[in-house]
Amino acid sequence: MRRHLWLGLLLALFVILGSWGAAQAQDKSLFWERYDVDIDVQQNSDMLVEELQQIAFTNGTFRFGFRSIPLDRVEGITDVQVSEIIDGVERPYTPGSTDQFGFTTSINDGELEITWYFPPTGNSTHTYVIRYLVNGGLRFYEGGDQVWWKAIPADRNFPVRSSRVTVSPPANFPQDQLVVASYGAPATNYYDDQGRVVFEAQDISADEELEVRVEFPAGVVQGNPAAWQTSFDRKQTWGPVFSVVFGALGLMLVVGGPLAVYLLWYTQGRDRPVGLVAEYITEPPSDLPAGVAGTLVDEKADVKDIVASIVDLARKGAIRMQEEKKEGFLGIGSGRDFTFYLEDPSKATRPYEKTLIKEVFGGRKERRMSDLRQKFYSAIPKLSRELYQEVVTEEFVPRSPDTTRRLWSGVGCAALVASGVLAFFLLGILGIFSPWAACPGAALVTTMVGFMVIGRFMPRKTPKGAEEAAKWEAFKRYLQTIEKHGDLEEVQDKFEEYLPY
Repeated sequence: MRRHLWLGLLLALFVILGSWGAAQAQDKSLFWERYDVDIDVQQNSDMLVEELQQIAFTNGTFRFGFRSIPLDRVEGITDVQVSEIIDGVERPYTPGSTDQFGFTTSINDGELEITWYFPPTGNSTHTYVIRYLVNGGLRFYEGGDQVWWKAIPADRNFPVRSSRVTVSPPANFPQDQLVVASYGAPATNYYDDQGRVVFEAQDISADEELEVRVEFPAGVVQGNPAAWQTSFDRKQTWGPVFSVVFGALGLMLVVGGPLAVYLLWYTQGRDRPVGLVAEYITEPPSDLPAGVAGTLVDEKADVKDIVASIVDLARKGAIRMQEEKKEGFLGIGSGRDFTFYLEDPSKATRPYEKTLIKEVFGGRKERRMSDLRQKFYSAIPKLSRELYQEVVTEEFVPRSPDTTRRLWSGVGCAALVASGVLAFFLLGILGIFSPWAACPGAALVTTMVGFMVIGRFMPRKTPKGAEEAAKWEAFKRYLQTIEKHGDLEEVQDKFEEYLPY
C-alpha cells in the first residue's frame, strides 16, 4: 500500500514538473532591438554578409541562438563566423564547439543551420555578430547583375523593432544606374554618401520577412550564372507557358472527355430506336421463356430471372411445386416451405434449364426448398452465364452482356490507373515549372470514371433485340399495372412465370 502511495506521489510530481517545464518553455520571450544586415558584393561575385542581432531576452532563460539560411539560391556558404560584442569588445565564438561561446554549423533539409551557445541568459540584452561568405548568390543578366537576398528571415517567433539592411555594390554607381526594391515587410530606402543602398524597416512582426533587391550594371564583377539561376530563370520563363498549356489541355479533357464518353455510349451502348410499340401489351409478345425475357429487358441475369425460370419449368411440366404450410404452437414457428418434384426432365431443353434441374434435384426425384439453403447459391454464377448465352443465341445481343461489361470496366479501371500515373509522372517531371502539369492526367481520371460508369450499360442490342426488348417492356408495364391496381389473381395462372421479373 505504501509502495503504491509513493508511486502515485512520484507520478504526480513528474506531471507537475512536466507542466511547469512546458509553461516555462511557453513563457520564454524576446525581441530584436536591432537586426542589421550588411551585404558587400565582391569583385569575384561573392557576397560578404554580416548580421548584427541585438536581442533583448525579456522572459525565461536562454542558452543558445539559431540561424537558418536556405541554400536553394546559392552555390554555397563558407567562412562562417560568430561573435558577441561584450562591453564594446567583440568576442569570437569557437567554431565546431557546443560549449559556451562556441558554435556549430550543419546542413539540414537544404538549409545551413548555425547554432551558437552562450551562458544562461535572461532579462538582458546581448549583441551577436554572424558573418559568412555567399558563393554563387549573385544573379547575372544582360540588363544588369542583381543582389537578391532575404536579409530578415521569416522563421522567427518574435518581432524585430528596427532593421537596417545595407547593400554595397562592387563600385560607386550613379543612382540612375541602380534598380532598387524590397519585398515583405514595408521598408524605405536611400543612398548614402559612399554609394551604398540602405533599406530601413520598423516593427517587423514575427514570421514576416524582408527581402531586398539591388541591380547594378552588368560586366563589373567576374562570374557566370549559377546552375540554380539557370533552373530558376527557366522556370520563370516556361512556368506561365506550361500553366496555360496544361491548364487549357486539362480543361479541354474535362469538358471533351465526358462528351466523348457520352458519344461512345450513344453509338455503342444506347439501343437503337425501334418502331412504334404499344404502351401496354396484355399478352407475352413471343414464346421467349420468362428467365430469358427478364435477362433481355435489363441485360442482367439475376435471381429474379432464375426464380422465373423455375416457375417456367413448372408451367412446362418438367417439375411440380407444392407449397406446405407449417403451423407452430400459438403461431410461433409457423411458416411455409416448397417441395419440388421432378416430373419430366426431357421438357427442360435449354442449357440453363438442364442446369436448374441438376442443381435443384441433384439426381433425386424430389427436394425441399429448405434443403437448398446455403447450397444453391453456388450455382447462380453458372446459371447467369447460361442465361446470358441464351440472349446471344437468340441474336438479341452480339456477345454476353456480362462479358462486355467486364471488358469495358476492366479497360476503364486500367485507364484510370494509367491516368493517375500520368498525372504523377507529369507533375514529377514538369512540376518544377508549374503544378498545372498534372491537369491533363487528373482530367483523364474523371473521364475514365465516366468510362467505367457507361460500361455498366453495355452492350448495345441488335435491332432484333431492341425491338423484342421494347415489346417485353410493354408487357412488363402491363404486369406492374395489374399488380398495383388490378386483380393479380386474374393473370397469375396465365402469366405466373413472368411475375418475378
